[in-house]
Amino acid sequence: MKVLIDRLNPMFSKDYKFRDVYFLATAAEDEERVYEKAMSGLNGWIDCKR
Repeated sequence: MKVLIDRLNPMFSKDYKFRDVYFLATAAEDEERVYEKAMSGLNGWIDCKR
């Protein structure tokens, strides 16, 4: 997640429009909450940049 955020931060200062975004995640655990936390972190970062 940190690498994704670090790479996307410079794009927010530009007038770049995403067409489609795909988020792939893997984890050692099989619980649904693991992926919910990953999506929550990404959505929180997006909300801060708006």
